Amino acid sequence: MMEIRNKPVAGELDGVEIQYHGGRNVVHAVQGASVRIEAGQTVGVVGESGSGKSTIARALLGLLDPDRSSLVAGRLVLDGKDVSRLTPKEWQKIRGNPAAMVFQDPLTYLNPVMSVGKQIAESIRLHDPKADRKARVAELLELVKLPQTVAKSYPDELSGGMRQRVLMAIALACRPKLLIADEPTTALDVTTQAEIMELLADLQQKMHMAMLLISHDLGLVASMCEKVYVMYAGRTIEWGPAAEIFHRPSHPYTRGLIAAAEGRRTKDGRFSTIGGDVPDMRNRIKGCPFAPRCGLRHDACSEMPEAKGAGPGHMVRCHADPAVVRAQEI
Repeated sequence: MMEIRNKPVAGELDGVEIQYHGGRNVVHAVQGASVRIEAGQTVGVVGESGSGKSTIARALLGLLDPDRSSLVAGRLVLDGKDVSRLTPKEWQKIRGNPAAMVFQDPLTYLNPVMSVGKQIAESIRLHDPKADRKARVAELLELVKLPQTVAKSYPDELSGGMRQRVLMAIALACRPKLLIADEPTTALDVTTQAEIMELLADLQQKMHMAMLLISHDLGLVASMCEKVYVMYAGRTIEWGPAAEIFHRPSHPYTRGLIAAAEGRRTKDGRFSTIGGDVPDMRNRIKGCPFAPRCGLRHDACSEMPEAKGAGPGHMVRCHADPAVVRAQEI
C-alpha cells in the first residue's frame, strides 16, 4: 500500500540522517526520518524526548549549528524546492517566507532589552524591507489579539501567553506558507494553552498556511492535526491520518505511548508504562530501534523493516502484523 501524494509540498524531510558532533563523540540524532507537510495541512510529530522531533524541525529551517551538526543523507524541501545544501546566508533569505517557526520558550528567543514593537519591526525589516513597519506591527499585534500598547512593552513585562503571541507575530511577519510550532504551549497553564492553540488554528485558516506541530501532548495533536508522524530513536516508525494513528495504532511503541498518555492501568493496577530504556544514539542502529523494549520482538527485528500499509493512508515500520499489535495486552 503506497502513500498517496498529490498536493503541493509546503515542507518535507525525505530519508534524512543528521549527526551531532562533540569532541570524539558522534550522536546519530536522526536516522532515516521522513515527514511530509502538504500545502494547508496540519501535521503533528510525536515521540519521547530525544526522539529527534526538534532536530528535524530545526533542520527544516536551517537552524542547526553547522559546526556541531551535519546532514549526512536525505533531502530537505521547502515550498517544493530542495534546500538541503543552502549556505547560512541563503537560509537567512528564506526564513520568514516560505517557512517560519514558533519556539517553546519565548524568553529564550526574545531580546530582554528591546521593546516588543522593535523586535517585530526588526523581523519585518529583514524580510520585507519595503513594508510600512509601523503599520505592519500594528496589523500583526491585532492579528495575534494583543493590544497596541504591547508594542512599547518589554518581554519581562508580559505574561507567558502574551510573550508566546509576540513570537507568533514575529513568525507571521512575512506571511509564511509553513509555520513550524515546536512545543508552543509547554510552559503555559492549561487555559492559556487552549487559547494559544485556538489562535494558531484561526491564524492558519486565515493565512492558508500549513503547520508542523511538534508536541508531547498527544491529546493536543489528536485534536489539531490531520496527519501524525510517530518518531522513535531518530526514525519515523508510524504515520497516517490522526484518527487512524490514535484509534488503530499499529506499532508497539505507538500503542504503548498512547496507553501511557491516557493513564491506562495494567492488570496489576499500575499505570501503563513502556519498559526498558531508549537506545544510546551514539551507536548507529541497524535493526528496529524499539526491539529491545518490545514484547513482540523476534529474529527479523535485527533488520529495520520497510514501511507497509496498515490502513487507509496509514503506514508503519514493524515486522509484526498490525492486527497482532492491536491485540497485544498493555
